[in-house]
Amino acid sequence: MIAHVVASLSICLLAAGSEPVYLQALIPTSGSNAEALLDHDAASGWKPAGDPEDEGVLFRFEQPTRIDSILVRTCPGSGSFTLAPYLNGREWSARRIDGGRFSIEPAVRNRMLRSVFLRIRAARGNPCLAEVDFLRQKANVPISPPRSVAGRVKASSTLSPADAYHPGYLFDGRTDFGWVEGAKGLGLGESVTLELSRPVELHALELWNGYQRSQDHFAKNARATAISLAADGGAEIAIQVDDRMGPQKLALAKPVRAKTLRLTIRKAAAGTRYADLVLSELRLYDARGPLAVRTPDLAERTEALARQIAGKPLASIADRQWVSRCSGQRSAQLKLRTNHSFVWYESEGDDKTMQDAGQSRSEVFDGAWVVGRARKPASAVKLYGRRHSSSARWDPYAGKEERSAVRIGGGQVSLTRVADMQPAAFAELLARWRKGPAADRVACLKAEPYAELVERGALLVEGRAMCDLMVPGH
Repeated sequence: MIAHVVASLSICLLAAGSEPVYLQALIPTSGSNAEALLDHDAASGWKPAGDPEDEGVLFRFEQPTRIDSILVRTCPGSGSFTLAPYLNGREWSARRIDGGRFSIEPAVRNRMLRSVFLRIRAARGNPCLAEVDFLRQKANVPISPPRSVAGRVKASSTLSPADAYHPGYLFDGRTDFGWVEGAKGLGLGESVTLELSRPVELHALELWNGYQRSQDHFAKNARATAISLAADGGAEIAIQVDDRMGPQKLALAKPVRAKTLRLTIRKAAAGTRYADLVLSELRLYDARGPLAVRTPDLAERTEALARQIAGKPLASIADRQWVSRCSGQRSAQLKLRTNHSFVWYESEGDDKTMQDAGQSRSEVFDGAWVVGRARKPASAVKLYGRRHSSSARWDPYAGKEERSAVRIGGGQVSLTRVADMQPAAFAELLARWRKGPAADRVACLKAEPYAELVERGALLVEGRAMCDLMVPGH
């Protein structure tokens, strides 16, 4: 017994004294202070902004890392909710939590994890995650947020609207957002300048070239094939860039110490559809390894959007989960966040209907949104994103056949609260929907549903990108 205790203590001490494992990215879908999940202080934690439904935190490792179990601890008084883990991009067993702890036992191959996403569902109260511990052989693996340095970034040009393409996306940890230059042609001579809070001895750059949101985005937009780097206004250093997806480490011939870095596009490969050149993500390398840059852009733009929509219908629409009013075999969910991101989930069929009807379909549409132009009583948003669709066809002899595709998606969408419409105008719209392709969106409604929909705070979502009659999720 004593030997067992000593052995266990030795493992714990070894884990506590070992070098920290720095994450490549730690990204909350909304809210801030995700770093508190790794600070070993149960008094601090992470809370999502607005409606907590479908919000979460992504942990992405530099390399596949062996993790035997994950222990999630909730904040006191965080209420009851379901936590759905996604391990290496695949949904794992969700569990209802009513305070206390939640243990996840990864059954992935060799227990090697590249990413963990913790998603909140069916929340009551104010969900809050206090701590996330990663364990190996029952010992705590010292996981740390990415090493980083504070800085500010500016670009010589940015494609409009800036909220969808601004240079701050180069340093947000999300490879599916990026900076898009706004000059004519392929962006040759355009640049981004980074002002760091302290000098850094730079050994290399790590670049996600082109638009990494999808293979479709990458191919259709321009990419860099050569860049130059100027440190503290010195001579430019020429750097060749591969025209491919994924990260690439661009080593310098010799280290440079600098506080101001300017990266300039020198050569480019044209996209098949758009001339605009995109860079998705950028990190620095010093002698210790990867070094992220923390910029205030995301927080500043979130605050600016909140001011822009204050007192307007969009303020009551943003940061809330919306679900289909009529949800039979088809259902949808929508969330527009004030950090300019959005997500739309749509599905048709379940396991039983797939076998009965022979098929099912699901789609995730996500990306960035900005305020659009619309006439009252409607509000409007413009979407810039990707559509990830998957379908399954069931055959009694061949089994289940699955297909998936990712493509560019977007466009303007009109948002109208039913309460802002006159009853006659709503009745006219309802009659039009019932005769068109959106008939299933209103098939469950009674003959005169206006009063009921006003009471439930219903929202009409209408556009080529999405169309539905929706109500608040809670």
